[in-house]
Amino acid sequence: MIGLLLGYISSNQLLARLGIFIGRGAICPLIIVLFVLPELLIVFSSVLPAAAACDGTNTKKEEVVYVNLNGDGSVKESTIRLMNF
Repeated sequence: MIGLLLGYISSNQLLARLGIFIGRGAICPLIIVLFVLPELLIVFSSVLPAAAACDGTNTKKEEVVYVNLNGDGSVKESTIRLMNF
């Protein structure tokens, strides 16, 4: 933004062109980050998790602990189960 402002108010031709180039260089990535990248994430959201899970390294495992207590609050029995997703 400052570069574009410099480009429009500067009387020196070299500084004006440099300001316009800097302004364009700042606005183009801003538009890409705000509009293009979120759309790409939406489009490829169904493909990316499936591709990551295919190699077998990203399998999710969850450990569940079941505990039975006595009347006084002490542990009577505990069971641990591993669940793969």
